[in-house]
Amino acid sequence: MTKDQFEKSENEYNNNGGELSDAILYMKDVGILENMFPEVHKMIGVYHDTNQPFHKECDYEVFGHVMMVLKNANPGIIPQMSALLHDIGKPIVRKVDKEGRVRFSKHELVGSRMALDVLKRLKFDTKTIDSIVKIIEMHGRPHDFGRNGENPSIKSVRKLIRDAGDDLEELLNLSEADCLGNLPVRNNIPTLRSLIKEVQETTSPIVKKSILNGNEIMDVLGINKGGKVIGETIDSLIDFEDEQCDKGIILTKELAIEFIQHNLKEI
Repeated sequence: MTKDQFEKSENEYNNNGGELSDAILYMKDVGILENMFPEVHKMIGVYHDTNQPFHKECDYEVFGHVMMVLKNANPGIIPQMSALLHDIGKPIVRKVDKEGRVRFSKHELVGSRMALDVLKRLKFDTKTIDSIVKIIEMHGRPHDFGRNGENPSIKSVRKLIRDAGDDLEELLNLSEADCLGNLPVRNNIPTLRSLIKEVQETTSPIVKKSILNGNEIMDVLGINKGGKVIGETIDSLIDFEDEQCDKGIILTKELAIEFIQHNLKEI
C-alpha cells in the first residue's frame, strides 16, 4: 500500500461513514493485514500486564488498545497514522521483570524507528514522515504531566513545548486519544493543555536558542573556536532559563554570563 492508496482508502471510508480502524479490522478478518501492515499485525495476541489496574480494554491486548486509540484519533493522515503505529514497538521490547511485571521499555523510541521504515515503504513525503516519527517517539511524555496527581514544573512544560515544536498539537491529540483508548480512562490532556497555555502566556518566549550566541559564549569561556563545548553550553543555558522561569525570574544576559562563569568550565 502506497501513500496515495492509503489516502484514497481513508477518504472512501470517511465518505462512507467508516474509519481507518474499520479498514484495519477488515484486513485482519480477511487475512491480508500481515502482508499489508506486518508491524501492526504483530500486535495481535500481545498483552499488557493483566495484573495492573489499567489497560483493561480489549482484555489487555495491545492490538485492541490501538484500535480504540485509532477510533478516538482525529481524521487526517498524521493523526491516523500516528495512532495506528504508536505502539508497534511493544511486541519487540515486551519483557517480564523479576517481579513478574510486564514492561515495554523504550517502546516509543523503537516504535518511532519502525514507523520510519513503514512510512518510507509507503512513500510518504519527508515532512509527514518527520512529524509522525517525532509524535510516536514523544507520545508517552504528555502522560507524565499530572496523570498521577503530581504538579508538573514550569521547566518540564517548557521543555515539552520546545521539544515538540510545530508538532505539539498533533502530539497532544495523539496522547489524548491514547488516554481515551485506555480503560479505565485517565485523561490528563485537558489539564495539560491549560497548563501549556498558561506557561506560554506568562513566561519568556520558548525558543530553541539560548540568550547568548556562540560568539558571546566563546568570549565568556575565553576560547577562540567553537565546537562541542558551544553546543553543550547552549543546552545548559536553555535548561537554566527554564529553571529560572520555575522561580519566576526572567533570564538576562548578565545572569547567563554569571551562570557560565560559576558552573561551566572551558573544555
